[in-house]
Amino acid sequence: MLLWGYALNITCILYIQYNGAGPKPLIFKPNEIDGFLGYDLVESNYSSNLNLNDTIILICPNSKIIVDDKKLSKEATNATCYKKDHYYLDVFKGTSPLRAIKCETYPLPKIRKTNRICNNNYQELAIGIKIEDTYLDIINFCFDAIFQRTLYAKFTIKPYSKYHFETKKTNTRYKWSQDGNIYHLGKITFDKIYRKFAYKKYINMQLGLPQESKDYIEDGSIMSKVIVKGQLVSKSDFFYEAFQSLTHHYVNTAPQWMNLNMGNWLHLRKCIKKFLNMYGMDLMVYSGTHGFCQLPDSEGIPQQLYLYIDDFNNKYFPVPQLFWLVLYDPNIRAGVAFVSVNNPYLFVYQEDVLCRDICKKLPWITWDATNAAKGYSYCCEVDELRKSVEEIPNDFIVDRLLH
Repeated sequence: MLLWGYALNITCILYIQYNGAGPKPLIFKPNEIDGFLGYDLVESNYSSNLNLNDTIILICPNSKIIVDDKKLSKEATNATCYKKDHYYLDVFKGTSPLRAIKCETYPLPKIRKTNRICNNNYQELAIGIKIEDTYLDIINFCFDAIFQRTLYAKFTIKPYSKYHFETKKTNTRYKWSQDGNIYHLGKITFDKIYRKFAYKKYINMQLGLPQESKDYIEDGSIMSKVIVKGQLVSKSDFFYEAFQSLTHHYVNTAPQWMNLNMGNWLHLRKCIKKFLNMYGMDLMVYSGTHGFCQLPDSEGIPQQLYLYIDDFNNKYFPVPQLFWLVLYDPNIRAGVAFVSVNNPYLFVYQEDVLCRDICKKLPWITWDATNAAKGYSYCCEVDELRKSVEEIPNDFIVDRLLH
């Protein structure tokens, strides 16, 4: 469609602002359903400029588009730059500012088995959004069906995700999905598993302690020694609210001690956002766990910790020894890895560190690395860490350090 009557230098301002005002459509480039809008965002107002007649695609997955409170019959529409903040919508047969366009409901996340294996003999899962007949996978997981645990998550992080983290414009609280088609819990639910009185009983049982013992699982402040849901992919890793909701699935979690969750693991995420701001390119992220957290039992013998034990003494949801994360640029085959120890009671000796610590080569990493109260942490060359952490996949080649 040709929109005439305006000079060729007229532009439209594309405001990409998801501030909790209701479900917003996803924005795509034309004919590029798997490539999200790549315009650079203007830091001050979340906007980009489009030229006259430039077209974007607005999609409300499994929902209907609403324009000025009028529900349309379609879940997608072309939106062509008309003037300033107004776009011509082909399904609306008229113009509208982008801020007046929303979706009837939020997208319904889909988690599915891809029928592919990962790390030789584990199951690959994917979570994303179904758009018409196409699955748009946002996060991939490598899943151990026997121990009911996720080995790692894989996703693409984009420079503009930093805007969500820095401004906290979106305050939506998402419900956690039980992922019943993935886990086999019987009558128990994750909500109960992660309740302190529940896992405290099982952990004390494994350590030969009274059920109410506070030797390891404490009461008290936010930084007390308790176990929480540690997210492999954070809500703040995505800008679009529709994708943030995907992180609230239990397949995206592993048991994590609170001191690490609120300490160096959180600070690492902040540092990555700052690095993305400087780097300005998409990066692949692999985020996973390794090993088993151990604590000495009443006789001083180290015992692996599990959050849940069923009536047949089968143990599920191991507390990992380490959380790790790899940043990777596939265009130049550059990568870097980070490791955090998930045990507030463990004194880390130098021989326990799995690689030569290279944090000094990364000036943008400013965490309190050797403070065990925040989770002892260090930085690695990817291939060196691979020698000890078999969960890191071998499906990408690293030729240089990303720094």
